[in-house]
Amino acid sequence: KNPDGIISPTGITMRNLVVHSSFHTTTNRSTRKLIFSQQQLVEAAKSLRCEVAAIKAVVLTETPRGAFDNDGKPTILYERHYFHRLTSGRYDSDPVLSNKHPGGYGKYSAQYGKLNKAIILDKKAALQSASWGAFQIMGENYKAAGFSTIEDFVKNMETVQGQLDAFINFIKKPPPLQSALQNK
Repeated sequence: KNPDGIISPTGITMRNLVVHSSFHTTTNRSTRKLIFSQQQLVEAAKSLRCEVAAIKAVVLTETPRGAFDNDGKPTILYERHYFHRLTSGRYDSDPVLSNKHPGGYGKYSAQYGKLNKAIILDKKAALQSASWGAFQIMGENYKAAGFSTIEDFVKNMETVQGQLDAFINFIKKPPPLQSALQNK
């Protein structure tokens, strides 16, 4: 049941969408479903000229646990290889925080701990080295997501609408992403 991110009629991501047909646009915090109103999804789909189901499939694929963690903070995944690249390997003495090889993600509950340690070393690089929210947009893509600073991007990840707006902006920036979403 590992979605592949490709929305084809017979692909695993589409099967995931069908299996999760109970995807809620409202949330019960115990089920960890993302809070999107149907109106928000419809407006986003219109803006992107795609189907609502395509947006739902992205969310289900990227954040099956929800857009926010148990503490109400945006779901993140710390990417040590981004931190390595953004800091030219200066902090490779701690391979959990900085490593030229991807992986080593660990538990969801450990992500903010790693991010916070990296922030002490290099705040901007650390914030850019995590993928954020329901759509798991890499912080490094903050400009493509419509923000002038990484800090503004991170602040907007604190709300569902902020995450949705960042996704819309991000998908529209590099034309192949919007086309791929539209064509499933």
